[in-house]
Amino acid sequence: MKKYLIALILNIIIWNFILGTYNMFPKTSDDLTFGRHFISDAKIVNRIEGNAVNYTNNYGYLDDDFIKEEDNIIILGDSITEANQVRKEEKYVQRLEAKWEGKGIDLKVHNFAVAGKNAADYIYFGPKYLEEFNPEYVIIQLTVNDILDSFHPYNNNIYIDEQSRLVPYESFSTLFKYKNEFTTMNPLFYNTYVKLKSYLINRSNQQGIRLRLLQKDIDQYNIIDEKKVNFVLSKLKEVYGEKLIILYFHNISLEEQYNGQIDDDIYYEYYTFIKQYCINNQIHLIDTTYSMLTHFNKTGKLINGFVNHRIGTGHLNLEGHRVVAQVIDDYFIQYIEDRWVQNN
Repeated sequence: MKKYLIALILNIIIWNFILGTYNMFPKTSDDLTFGRHFISDAKIVNRIEGNAVNYTNNYGYLDDDFIKEEDNIIILGDSITEANQVRKEEKYVQRLEAKWEGKGIDLKVHNFAVAGKNAADYIYFGPKYLEEFNPEYVIIQLTVNDILDSFHPYNNNIYIDEQSRLVPYESFSTLFKYKNEFTTMNPLFYNTYVKLKSYLINRSNQQGIRLRLLQKDIDQYNIIDEKKVNFVLSKLKEVYGEKLIILYFHNISLEEQYNGQIDDDIYYEYYTFIKQYCINNQIHLIDTTYSMLTHFNKTGKLINGFVNHRIGTGHLNLEGHRVVAQVIDDYFIQYIEDRWVQNN
């Protein structure tokens, strides 16, 4: 028995350190003013996807400390924007700020993204973000799933019920409490849990899971649910007003990147409807879709996936963050020029 125990311990050590899969996340904060986020001034280590070490700021987000007196733009989003897979200076948020600093634009860009958040969270907590941070603009990173998942009551914070009410997912708090404690246990055991979980997800096909979640909506309506999109985007517009900017990410597959074309499927139908809705309702839209599609054909470099992860899938890699920062920068340059022409 003793030999088996020693062998198990050695396997855990080898698995987590020698094979480079070490992972460490801090507890989440008890302050739910802005929904779930990490405690402040904590360290995050991600060796499972990417190879990065990050630190939380005075509000518990992966960014520099927030100073209220500065002119700023805040960016809300999920794991795509939180991006604990890459170092702070490699994220598109910091790359964008560095670009503007080089041009003499005195505007700070702050990353307030948290993995697992979606559109319902941005609507519900929006007034608090505006009151606390008083931003010039609020960029909200959205995918189709961020809209559709807002209507399923298994989300981290808020969901939209059948009566179109924003409801805190109270039953989640107890589950999250145990998960929060487990996360900060001995990293060796936690990483073994994460590794096994990742293996099971991959075995069951992660893309298949995503498509099955979307299938709930397809099966029910057989076409895109315009009411859900209308509700979410109209509420975001109502909360954030002229400060709102949608940063849209299309679910682009590896094959689509390679071919430079989007398949004509339900995702594409949602994409075209969201784009048209924003145009019709004067909502600023930064669309990353075609920039990402053409990038591979121009450079031969994929915009997502890591050397220790499935290539061409998963979160934005370093190249992806470069592309997104450039797309946002290009949009603002054009927007500022257009405003100057209108005012003169």
